[in-house]
Amino acid sequence: MWQAIATVVTVIVTALSLFIWAKTPSYTSDEPAPISYSIPFLGHALGFVNRHRELMNESKYVFSRTFVPDPLKLMHSAISKGQPFSMLVAGRKHYVFSSLADITTIYKTKTLDIKGFVILLYKGCFGMSDREATQLDAIKPIVHDVNTTYLLTAKNNAVTASKYFTLLDEVFSTLDKEIKESATSSVIKDGFEFVTDTQGTATVGAYFGQTLLDINPKILLDLGAFIQDGFFPALAGVPEFLIPKPVAARERAILNLKDFMKIVEKDDGLTSPFLAFRMKQLNEQGIGKNAHARDLFGLLFG
Repeated sequence: MWQAIATVVTVIVTALSLFIWAKTPSYTSDEPAPISYSIPFLGHALGFVNRHRELMNESKYVFSRTFVPDPLKLMHSAISKGQPFSMLVAGRKHYVFSSLADITTIYKTKTLDIKGFVILLYKGCFGMSDREATQLDAIKPIVHDVNTTYLLTAKNNAVTASKYFTLLDEVFSTLDKEIKESATSSVIKDGFEFVTDTQGTATVGAYFGQTLLDINPKILLDLGAFIQDGFFPALAGVPEFLIPKPVAARERAILNLKDFMKIVEKDDGLTSPFLAFRMKQLNEQGIGKNAHARDLFGLLFG
């Protein structure tokens, strides 16, 4: 009996090892050094996801290959600091840089391919199919040009940026009025919620337009619910049925974005010039409505 159990365990471990070995990407000499760690069980993977902030806060370290149950303990075996490095997230390369100079230097070599990670985001986080994710990744240069033209050119971004600051000014004017009219000349608000809601509403109003907020005034709450409870588990490959609430929030937002797209198709003046042109480009490239809406959710997330 024990021999049979040992045989089964050996077969499973061998198969799993071969699978991990086959799926582990190779690295070229031009790429940032990989961080190697082992997370062999689901529980460790979930723990890694739950403590992602701690890991990212310590991401300036590059550490050696070691096997310990808790991958964060590898931080204490750091062998160097301040170097760009890469790590595997759900079997995909994810590049982390220690400074803007590192990003610029490595980007200019044009040796890094982040297609795997981009498709991972499209599929795992935003719910696209393989075909949709691949199709969107294929037109990345076109989208990149649109983003650069409208977001990094002062002339083209001036109107949208002005609207953003106007919306912020309205919020703070209202806050000033609340303070003046209060009995104690003060108000109490949750600081984090106030900042995220204020900036989020201004950003959506400036770049998407008031139409999206009219369709669902609570769309930012759905976005926040997905970010807080669903993004990192989805990024790590946790099945969607294990995170039903954040996935439901994401899907509600995507339905709202599909309604938004129908309205903008009839009158693109209801959104910013940036988004109107971007949506036009995706339509001309044959991106389907579902993938288009999920791409917009990614833009809203960003």
